[in-house]
Amino acid sequence: RAGGNIEFGPHVFLTSGPLVISNKRSITCWGQGWLNETIIQQHANFGAGHYVFEIGSASDAVVLQGFEFYNMQIRGDRAAYSVGGGMSVYCSLGVFHDLGIQNVTDTAFYFNGPSATVTAYTNAVDRLHISGFGRSGAHTAHGIFIDQYVSDSDVLNSDVHQDNEAENNTTGSHGFYIRAGTSRLFNNHAYFCYDYGYYFDYAGNTTILDCIAESNGLEGLFINGPDGVKLIGGGYYSNGQRGAATANNIYIANSSRFSIAALHMRKERNTTVN
Repeated sequence: RAGGNIEFGPHVFLTSGPLVISNKRSITCWGQGWLNETIIQQHANFGAGHYVFEIGSASDAVVLQGFEFYNMQIRGDRAAYSVGGGMSVYCSLGVFHDLGIQNVTDTAFYFNGPSATVTAYTNAVDRLHISGFGRSGAHTAHGIFIDQYVSDSDVLNSDVHQDNEAENNTTGSHGFYIRAGTSRLFNNHAYFCYDYGYYFDYAGNTTILDCIAESNGLEGLFINGPDGVKLIGGGYYSNGQRGAATANNIYIANSSRFSIAALHMRKERNTTVN
């Protein structure tokens, strides 16, 4: 209950159910590397809404804080099991970096605070490598989902993609889905997502620096609602791959203050460029 460290060796760990952490605070989990070293592998059908790792829950009366995860791969098994996400987190003061999440049918990485009165804050998501999510049409899944009860977060140096936008036909599957307040995205890459590369839905002040969206099904970057958007650098190429004539590389709505600088854009599939 006072916290501690959990070390996973360079092995494949087969899990028959979700790995749940409900201690009050200060848990550090690390492996020996996310690429072909420490692999946490789903090995059973967990049931609807469950993830390989579950840190806290939406009903927690006590705020979980001080968590760090790094250097491991979390993997679903799409061939045998139809239900399972990568990692769900309900805590504050969390840091998650150098993680690979692959082949999950639900959302790969989900982050939220327990409730409107207990928000998460000062969180960092750095170097997440996500390939293959939303593999079942029964799930509206996302690569990285930072939900509405997170008041301050950074997402850095992460790449999110489905194998290709036509294979994973789950409507509503976005690479990065951000509903949090005061969000900063630096140097991220979204591609081959069935719907949007980056989707901001009534988030707070937002900074997007040197991010790339390419070959996503709908808009590369869709922003609806944040007041105070800074969009600097990066590239938005060949989005609208599902053939929708109105799909834009970048779409901004309901934002009263925004600044845009030094962008690169190109449209290759449809005839109009927006």
